[in-house]
Amino acid sequence: MGISKKLLELGLPQGKSNNSIDAISIIESFWVGIWIGCFRFSHTAVVRLDEVLRQIFGWKRVASCTTFERFFKKIHSILQ
Repeated sequence: MGISKKLLELGLPQGKSNNSIDAISIIESFWVGIWIGCFRFSHTAVVRLDEVLRQIFGWKRVASCTTFERFFKKIHSILQ
């Protein structure tokens, strides 16, 4: 559908660590969490532990709830 390409154009905040998860993977895994019924950041651990989802989407690693919180705080601070 080209969503990943569109997200790349937005200039999303990137982690500075060499161990950081790329912004596209963070957003994709968050969306998948919503689609499967997660309604709190803590519920996204279900996505993190699901090896099949990781393989389907080609994620090397999946963000933790703390990673989601920090990422969305960065976006919030950019928008203000």
